[in-house]
Amino acid sequence: MTPSENPYRPPSADLSTGPHEALPLYSPGQIGGVTLLGGPLAGAFLLAANYAGLNDATARTRTLAIGLLGSIAFFALAIAVPAGLSRPLPIVSVIAMRSIADSLQGERYRKRLAAGGRRYSNWRVAGLGALFLVATLAAFVVLILAFPDFVPEE
Repeated sequence: MTPSENPYRPPSADLSTGPHEALPLYSPGQIGGVTLLGGPLAGAFLLAANYAGLNDATARTRTLAIGLLGSIAFFALAIAVPAGLSRPLPIVSVIAMRSIADSLQGERYRKRLAAGGRRYSNWRVAGLGALFLVATLAAFVVLILAFPDFVPEE
């Protein structure tokens, strides 16, 4: 320290980048993959996490709400249609979620990566997919136990 420096001045820091700019993001492909493992709600969760990383709290909240309602509608449709017609629904949901992620966030994701940003690992995505799968199965077990007459008899 030189004699001309004030020893009581507050510390200084480079604040040019916000805290969210350092957060990794999920790719549209990872969002599609987690949708295959954990359902549409898992895909919506990762899409919302990207909005948090992009510092867009309004879009994050809206995405979670739409994802929850969309998941309820998806499972209601899967239950309502005959078994043969419901088989392609998971693939349709994966393609739809990946397309939605690419159209809503794809450009910002690619720009962030080009600027040196990071992407979350595929292991993290697989773990989140498994977590959502277990949570979804647990919810179905609870619903089946709570409403046994709802289960169709063969």
